[in-house]
Amino acid sequence: MPYLACLIGLWLPVAGAAAQDVAAVRRLAATANLAAEEYRLGVQGGRVIAEPEVEEARLFLAEARRNALRLPAGHAEQATAALDRLVAMVERVADPDSVERGVAQLVEGLARDLDITLDEVPVELPSLARGREVYQASCASCHGS
Repeated sequence: MPYLACLIGLWLPVAGAAAQDVAAVRRLAATANLAAEEYRLGVQGGRVIAEPEVEEARLFLAEARRNALRLPAGHAEQATAALDRLVAMVERVADPDSVERGVAQLVEGLARDLDITLDEVPVELPSLARGREVYQASCASCHGS
């Protein structure tokens, strides 16, 4: 999934949604899914076993919420409410499966409601030059050069 998060800028928007809506949903989906993965690493048997992983989940959910604010009216409110519920689940140390299900419901609902395909594979391979640009602009600050 981290690979997906860095490649988001390489994919072209699909028909039916504005490019900025597609980008916001893809970023939200990537960061929310990363939050669920990190949370799963940090919680086991109803206990926090790795606080740094749970903290990363919180940070990813906060980033997902920032991207939710970029969605069209109505969708933004629904997405932020869902993300607030996910944050509350993390705070009360909910089962990782329930957090993952909540993320999946949010992402699938946005994709359906906005008529966006999130798991598409480009017809043509993205250009390495464009990939380098996107990586430097969006990924290098976290992952390094």
